Amino acid sequence: MQLCRFVLRDDPDTLKSGIFHDNRLFETDGRQALGVHELSKIILLPPIVQPPSVRVFNDSPLSWTYRNPSIFMGPLAEFDAPITTKLLDFDVHVCAIIKDRGDSLSTEEATDVILGYSLYIAFVAADQETTELGAKAFDYPFAIGPFISTPDIVHGEQDPTFKTQISVKINGDEIFAEKLEHARFEDYLCAASQSMPVLASELIVGQKLEAPRLHRTSLNRSLRPGDAIQIQSDTLGILTLKIV
Repeated sequence: MQLCRFVLRDDPDTLKSGIFHDNRLFETDGRQALGVHELSKIILLPPIVQPPSVRVFNDSPLSWTYRNPSIFMGPLAEFDAPITTKLLDFDVHVCAIIKDRGDSLSTEEATDVILGYSLYIAFVAADQETTELGAKAFDYPFAIGPFISTPDIVHGEQDPTFKTQISVKINGDEIFAEKLEHARFEDYLCAASQSMPVLASELIVGQKLEAPRLHRTSLNRSLRPGDAIQIQSDTLGILTLKIV
């Protein structure tokens, strides 16, 4: 299933939840069906409310850093280009969304606390990555969405390694496309839960897509106001953002 949160365009104050299927949204409260909506009638929201924690992992060696959980956006969000960098860029990841608290998990137990997966985009100041203030390069918002894709549609039981084909477009032009493949999210959860518990709605973010910075691609420049970013995954959907 692909789970989502949304509002109707003619009722933007009423939060709703549902399942995306066959290019329509099937509204549900978790117990019963409440209606079917065409995509043109809805506005997608971030698939979760503010996460309590965000941990971003590297595979080799297995380690992680924390990101600010309060600065995140959802599908079709607009990001004001900051004046603090001349090379605004982004990293593409996949994240797991946690559904239950877990302490000192085994890899087998970790499987049961994963609600699903989503695309994760983190904005980066590429001109600050290698400076003495390198941490500031990542002190920018991140976006997740458009859905939470449940494990049954993302990977099979026989091969739990996470794999997905991802393409990145800027203003409709494909900049690069790669298969993202990294360690099992169960391994991340097992490691993370040994020191601090994982929490419901926490984001466990996998290793980033190995892609060059935009000014080293065919785009030949960094992001600027007016740019539309589109990240497409064969199993996770399409996440679109705009720089303003």
